[in-house]
Amino acid sequence: MDPKDFQQAAIWLTGSIWGIQWPYVWALLPWILVLMPVAFIKARTMNILQFKQEVSVALGLKVESERRLLLCLSAALAGACVAAGGGIAFIGLLAPHLARRLCGPNYFSNLPLSALIGAALVLIADMIGKNLLAPADIPVGIVISVIGAPYLIFMLLTRKGTGLKA
Repeated sequence: MDPKDFQQAAIWLTGSIWGIQWPYVWALLPWILVLMPVAFIKARTMNILQFKQEVSVALGLKVESERRLLLCLSAALAGACVAAGGGIAFIGLLAPHLARRLCGPNYFSNLPLSALIGAALVLIADMIGKNLLAPADIPVGIVISVIGAPYLIFMLLTRKGTGLKA
C-alpha cells in the first residue's frame, strides 16, 4: 500500500475531520435532508417504545416493524456520517446521554439537542486536537475518546440498578 494511502486510512479509522471538504458535505446533505425529518416524525414512536412492549402494543404501535424501521434509519444516518468522518465512536454514545441528562427522555427535544451536543463536541475536540501539540494534529476521534471514556465509565458506575454505585 502506498504510505500516503495508509496514513489516510489510519487517520480515517481513528475518526477525523481532517481533509473533509465541501464535496463530502454535499454527499451527506441528501441523507441528512431526507432521513432527519423522518427521525423527528418518529419521535412520538420512540417515546412510546420506552414503555414495556405490552403498553406499546396497547397504544396501537406495531412494535417489531417500528423497531426495524428505526434500526434502518439509524444505521443509514450513522453509516453516512461514518463514511465521511470515520469512526468517531464516542460521539454516538456521549451526545445522546448528555442530552438525555439535560432534557429528559422526550425524543422531541432529545434528538435536536443530541445533534447540537454532538456537533459542539466534535468542534471542541477538533480545536483541542489541532492546538494541543501544534503543529502535530491529533485525530478528533482520539480526543473524543479521551474525553468520552471517563464520562461513560462514570455513567456506568453511577447508573441505577447496576449495583455499582460509587
